[in-house]
Amino acid sequence: MSQPPNGSPVRRRPSSSAGQGPSASRPRRTPSGGASKLVCTAGPATGQEFMLEGAELVVGRASENAISIPDTSVSRRHVTVKQVPGGWAAVDLGSGNGTLINGAQISAETPLNDGDVISLGDTDLRFHSATPAGASSALAVRRSGRNGERAEEPSAMARSVRRPVRTLSRSMARRTDPEFKAKQKQLKVRMAIAVAVVALPLIGWKVKQSIDASRVAQAEAQRQRAVNELRVIQQDAKRLVRDGKWAEAKEKFDEIVQRDQSFEAATVADYLRQADKEIPNQKLFAEARSAIVEGKITEASVALEKVSPDTLQSELRATLKNDLDTLVARSLEKARLLLSATTDEAQMNRLLAISQDVLGARPEQRDALEFKKLALDALERIKDGRKPPPPPADASDRGVQQRYNDGDFNTAFSMAQACANKNAKCRALQGMIKEFIGAYGKLEAASAPELMKLAVLDRKISAGSGSKSQMSKKIGVQLVGRGLIVAQRAKSNRDWAKASEYAEQILQVDEDNVQARAIVSEAAAFAKETYQQAYQVKDTDPEMAIRLFKEVIAATAKDNELNQKARGWLKKMGQ
Repeated sequence: MSQPPNGSPVRRRPSSSAGQGPSASRPRRTPSGGASKLVCTAGPATGQEFMLEGAELVVGRASENAISIPDTSVSRRHVTVKQVPGGWAAVDLGSGNGTLINGAQISAETPLNDGDVISLGDTDLRFHSATPAGASSALAVRRSGRNGERAEEPSAMARSVRRPVRTLSRSMARRTDPEFKAKQKQLKVRMAIAVAVVALPLIGWKVKQSIDASRVAQAEAQRQRAVNELRVIQQDAKRLVRDGKWAEAKEKFDEIVQRDQSFEAATVADYLRQADKEIPNQKLFAEARSAIVEGKITEASVALEKVSPDTLQSELRATLKNDLDTLVARSLEKARLLLSATTDEAQMNRLLAISQDVLGARPEQRDALEFKKLALDALERIKDGRKPPPPPADASDRGVQQRYNDGDFNTAFSMAQACANKNAKCRALQGMIKEFIGAYGKLEAASAPELMKLAVLDRKISAGSGSKSQMSKKIGVQLVGRGLIVAQRAKSNRDWAKASEYAEQILQVDEDNVQARAIVSEAAAFAKETYQQAYQVKDTDPEMAIRLFKEVIAATAKDNELNQKARGWLKKMGQ
């Protein structure tokens, strides 16, 4: 059978049986298929399949999700895949890296077609639909058959294919004009050619449009792959920054700029600027650490001073400064052991070197200044052949107190240990400082009585030094906060002895405290009134007078006039 000029195949006329729908006794076939699924094609879960069962499934890194992806670039709750009329759709859940479908980022509910690729960070999931694309169920309508039965009628498509067949009688067929048939055939050919002329450009345009769309999709997919690669490089660079490896991190950021200057340009530029500062800082930190290990105080101090003040490696700087302080304290201890060897030139040169090294880092360090002066004097006497002067009186305890007042109570304890054998006050200071260190470590949780005891101990250690310790202020703040509560409660209970005791201690650390001063004044008024009562009944009711005089003593300080008078009367009364 020949084809018509337009290239379309000749449609066969349906037979009488073909024009009817399927019989009622034979079931109609429907497209077959299983559950839809996601197949991982890239990332840590490559090769795994996830069946889509249920109305809505959350995909993310969290283990409690319906679909869990062990990928650090995937958010804990990244995207939802949900059933919608006609199939499935994806909805991003505000993830950090966003959700891409075929390379394009989505911001709202997006339908999924068979073969679509969902990208979550470094992971790709390919969607496989349960129903092939284009499949649909034909609509069927039944009509009344013989004997009142219902029979299926042909579908709409089948009815459109069937055309009524006109049966010609033999006489009419014989009378058909052959020339008319030839003209009719020629007309059909011309119409087919005209349709082809019109359709060919349209078909060509559609083909070109399809090719262009394919190229755009490929270009977008390639661009998205490049962006994903840059994100991986950026994550590696940031991890190196967190590890303090700025030189390696800078290489990664430079690679990002070389590949794509527009990729997060502002963020990358900030990291590169900071790297230009931190890489030299790292070298300085390395120099300082090496100098500390070798015992070179001045060299370590100079390196740390050159570190930029806005460094992001502040914790490392603080650690190295603490190590340097420890080295200074140890060097000064070594220097103290050399103080008695004033006739030994080698020992005095060593003492001079230690003191100068310490002064290079701490120009105002008092002990180092004294050691340097002593060493220079001793070396000059040794050179001139003069006898050394008699050793100075031991003043080690003053050095211990001074170091304690400066806030370095650990070094003060070490100094007290060193001079305890030859100085009784050093031995006393050693015991008190040891007790103070144990109590001061629990300062934040100390009770009011413990704080009061700590404040008294602090004053004993500093006694006679002419200054207060740096710790006294911090102790005072805690004591005022907790001691006032105790003093006011004691005042309410008419326990003037306790109220006065705490108020006096508070005034020792905060002499301008209005509440403590008011409690002391009220206690003094109570003591005055009680003293007068005791004085009036001392002859008529001695027992009552003794009790009242004791209350006066408890409510006043030892140097108070009423306190001393009350003690005098008790002594006279045999108490």
